[in-house]
Amino acid sequence: MKNFSLTWFLGDYPDTKAGVVREVSKDILVEYLEKIKGNSGSLELTLEGNCISTITVEFENDKYTIYYGYEKDAEWHVCSFIANKIDDSIEEFRGDDWNSYLIFDDFNLAKEMFLEFFQNKGRTPSWVMNKV
Repeated sequence: MKNFSLTWFLGDYPDTKAGVVREVSKDILVEYLEKIKGNSGSLELTLEGNCISTITVEFENDKYTIYYGYEKDAEWHVCSFIANKIDDSIEEFRGDDWNSYLIFDDFNLAKEMFLEFFQNKGRTPSWVMNKV
């Protein structure tokens, strides 16, 4: 049987709050997604079963980066969402230097990606399909 779990942490040290939700409904997912706006931390939705897949968003000050991980042939694979940006400059994000094309500022896009993953029961998201 496949079940979703949600792992999250919000805030910066020393005011970090974290937790795990074992039974995830669409309402719970939307509630936690709404908490990330204007905050910092990460949120990971995992589908557990015969094959494991995850979607993760890291966020800080209304900037986001998303990646999708999946197990295939006993190996773990990760795909990053690439924002529609022309430049490939370096940007500071969550205390590290990141390529700016991995960072975007559209919360609704992040929310849409998570809801697609949830509604499609963990299947590969459409934004990954051309890259896998």
